[in-house]
Amino acid sequence: MKYLKLFLIVMLYQQIVGCTVSHDFGPYQGKVVDRDTQEPIEGAVVFIKFLVRASSLGGESGYFGDAVETLTDKNGEFYIPTKRLSFTKRSLSEVGDHWDEHGYIIIFKPGYGAFPRHPKSEPRDNPFYPKPPQQSVTIQLPKLHSIEERKWNMPMEPFPDIPEEKGINLLRLKCIEGVLIGLPPTDYCNEGDK
Repeated sequence: MKYLKLFLIVMLYQQIVGCTVSHDFGPYQGKVVDRDTQEPIEGAVVFIKFLVRASSLGGESGYFGDAVETLTDKNGEFYIPTKRLSFTKRSLSEVGDHWDEHGYIIIFKPGYGAFPRHPKSEPRDNPFYPKPPQQSVTIQLPKLHSIEERKWNMPMEPFPDIPEEKGINLLRLKCIEGVLIGLPPTDYCNEGDK
């Protein structure tokens, strides 16, 4: 009985206060280049989404934890510093929730095959894993030549559960690509992009 009371007190405390779960992601660094020429690609967006994994009777699912993005510089290089992410477990149903170890990445530049969507982008697996995040990676994007290929290549939305300010560069570059292939501009295009 004594242990049951202690267990109930701990569970009640967790319900009231919660339990914070933190994880450090990154740093992420690398270079984005043209697959054929190996020339650096300036202005490509590198977008990484982080998920919290939740266990349920139907299996494991994920929900949005956070996202980061940056643009490549004139040398095609990017750097995303270490980011400490936290969430608080506030109920018994969240006991098994944890950070997914891997970020989900999109790399995109108008006129190039998006990583990992385009089958000729390289490497085919997540470039940050199993390598330690501190190691630099090189991502190769193929140049696209037809309107049809460019339409098919458009990366999907950064996911509907992500606040737009977390993926604004990705949304802007998608708008630019859309305009270049004849689609109407979206709200994310700047005046000079239309």
